[in-house]
Amino acid sequence: MKQTKTLFKIVVALAVLCILGAPVIYAELYSEYDSGTSSAAVTFGPGTGVTVVKAVSATTDKEDGAVKIYTRGGSGKTAATSAAAASATHIPLTNTGLGLNTNDTMVIVHNTGNVEYRTVSGYTSTTNITLNSGLTYALTTSDYIYEVSQDFEIVVGFDGAGSGTNDSVNLTGDIYASPSDSPVYVVLDGTGTAKLGVTIDK
Repeated sequence: MKQTKTLFKIVVALAVLCILGAPVIYAELYSEYDSGTSSAAVTFGPGTGVTVVKAVSATTDKEDGAVKIYTRGGSGKTAATSAAAASATHIPLTNTGLGLNTNDTMVIVHNTGNVEYRTVSGYTSTTNITLNSGLTYALTTSDYIYEVSQDFEIVVGFDGAGSGTNDSVNLTGDIYASPSDSPVYVVLDGTGTAKLGVTIDK
């Protein structure tokens, strides 16, 4: 069973120059952690501009296991056209411009700040799509559905030892920058162990 995801916001004031009247830059760092067996995944909502992945800590026992980063695809986003209850498996939306099809991936951004990742399991019309699993949170017309696609990858299991042997990476710095107004979904695959921690700046 996956551990409960944690999300915390760290506000750090960084002085650019230690002189009177020097400007101060505020970095808003958000971190999430998840663990599982076959996968671990975390999801962040969009910022006002680009989102920068600042740290990735990953452990997997899968040879060639990788951290994959998904961000807003070319079709963009669309608003829900009507409400849907939590656990609903159908999303009411105008799909004509978004163009979601079976097996496409998306992030639902709720106006409450909650986010959730889903795969399209069925395409029924231009006004309705079917999800691979039910909504965690109720959907409102103030919520947005973003099409996302893989844009970046970090290979973790690369030592040639085969599945069952843990490999880890711990990276810091400006690792990846998303498109503007984009959620960020990060997933790590494994066979028996998958542990993932991600910090972003937005």
